[in-house]
Amino acid sequence: MPGHPAVKAGARHKQNFETWLAGELSGHGVDEPRTLAREIVLLMDGAFSIMLIHRNPDYVEAAGHAAATLVRARSGSATIR
Repeated sequence: MPGHPAVKAGARHKQNFETWLAGELSGHGVDEPRTLAREIVLLMDGAFSIMLIHRNPDYVEAAGHAAATLVRARSGSATIR
């Protein structure tokens, strides 16, 4: 199944999103934007998965808070939520 067109499209989309996010983070002067983008993508993927298992959107909100904490830690900005 790894060669299935849907898997390839999904992988390409995820990589494009991660690249875009790294660019956005870099544009805002965040330290280590590529690493941070990857960490945020991992948080998102984990939150989506567990939300679907438990049918509870609170996991996505928690991942958002964790991502904001990571961004603040790399930027020194207290205005990012």
